[in-house]
Amino acid sequence: MKIYIISTTFTSIDLIKCLDKKIKIKGLIGLKSEERKKQNISGFSNLQQIAKKRSLEYIELSNYSLKSDIDRKKIFNIDIDYLIIAGWQRLIPQWFIDHVNYSVIGCHGSSQGITKGRGRSPQNWSIILGEKSFYLSIFEVDSGVDSGRVIDTRKFNYSKYDNIKSSYYKTTIIYAEMLNDFFVNLKSKRKNFKKQDLKKASYLPKRLPEDGVMDWNQKSEHLKNFVYALAHPYPGATTILNKDIFIKIWDCIPFEIEMNKKYKCGEIAKIFSYGDLLVKTLDSYLLVTNYKILKKNFTLRENMVFKSIKFNLQIKKIISRHKKKYPDQKISKKILNQSK
Repeated sequence: MKIYIISTTFTSIDLIKCLDKKIKIKGLIGLKSEERKKQNISGFSNLQQIAKKRSLEYIELSNYSLKSDIDRKKIFNIDIDYLIIAGWQRLIPQWFIDHVNYSVIGCHGSSQGITKGRGRSPQNWSIILGEKSFYLSIFEVDSGVDSGRVIDTRKFNYSKYDNIKSSYYKTTIIYAEMLNDFFVNLKSKRKNFKKQDLKKASYLPKRLPEDGVMDWNQKSEHLKNFVYALAHPYPGATTILNKDIFIKIWDCIPFEIEMNKKYKCGEIAKIFSYGDLLVKTLDSYLLVTNYKILKKNFTLRENMVFKSIKFNLQIKKIISRHKKKYPDQKISKKILNQSK
């Protein structure tokens, strides 16, 4: 059986490691590093080294949207029974789907499941919204957005310690388990693909780095979730001091304490000897433990106040952008509720 994996991210490397030895991967399809810079791909990984290390065939493509004639020729030169998608956040064109002998298998989910949470950034959204669980599905890819027949669905839970990286690790483990089960029980599994109810479909809008600005008028738990959702390999949450001083925040801890002095939301109450920042929030404080000042030779001081961009206004901007580009895609109610 000729099984290929197409990917641009580190998740494919972990997926290969998690797959059962009974499932033999024939080759990897990756993307040139130069294209990564153009497309701003978070968590990008060049698969050439892992392919060489595991003696796998490697096909390198030049265009993320698979619109290059040269790339198309490369694909037509290989015989593929099953194509596994692992971190390729672009639609697979119909010509590619038709070229695969049996099925293109994708993986998608959300806190509401695959049908009600189609689209972009599902794990980021789940952590931002403080969801407790995630429903992950493998499905037969068609030309639509996460609309193919469902092969299997499983659930994992979030803890208060999970960030976007650990969420991806959990997804990888469950994805590998479902793939193992699928290929080991191929004959019976192929008979039980389930169509999705198109009437129930709703979509999660795409997030951009500019959508990650802190709103210090929120509670500490919300702000912690916001930071965790945008941590590495994503661009990080951003807080603004003034028009030319930006700080990237990578890690933080909700910090409850009563102090005599009253502080404004966003105000730096303390800077500790290790450089950690204690910043006032709506209900308590946030201890910022990993951050980067994006201006050389600038030093933060106590009582400086970070600006806030209202969270609901950021959500409205994201919704507006989505509606303009995809007017026919109904936005998830959970996202719409955040704009109020």
